[in-house]
Amino acid sequence: MLARAAATARGGAAQLARRHLVSAPKATTGIVGLPVDPNARSKLLALYRETLSLAPALQAGLKDSVLQIATYRLSVAERTTVAEEIEEEIDCGQIEELVEQAEDELGMVKAVIEMQQQRQPAPA
Repeated sequence: MLARAAATARGGAAQLARRHLVSAPKATTGIVGLPVDPNARSKLLALYRETLSLAPALQAGLKDSVLQIATYRLSVAERTTVAEEIEEEIDCGQIEELVEQAEDELGMVKAVIEMQQQRQPAPA
C-alpha cells in the first residue's frame, strides 16, 4: 500500500511537471509560414461568434453543419484558456491552425450568403 501511494505521488508530480512544461509559451508552431499567435484563443472566440451570428441566414443542411461545428469549437475555447487543452479537445491541429480554419469557415459562410442573395429574385 505504501508503494502504491509513492507511485501515485510520483505520477502526480510527473503530471504537474508536464502541465508546467505545457503552459510555457511555444517558440514556434513548427509549420512554415504559420507563426505563433499569442492571441489565438481570443481570435478563435471572435471568429466563431461571428460565424454563429451569420449561420441562421444559411440554407438548412449547411446551416446545421456550420452551427454544430462552430458551437462545439466555441464552447471548447470558452471552457479553457489553455491553448493545448483547446487543441487536444478539438483535435484538428494547433490553435493557430484552428484560427485559420475558423477564418476559412467564416469566409465560406459569407460567400454562401452572398450567393444566396444574388440568386433571390429582385422584388417586383
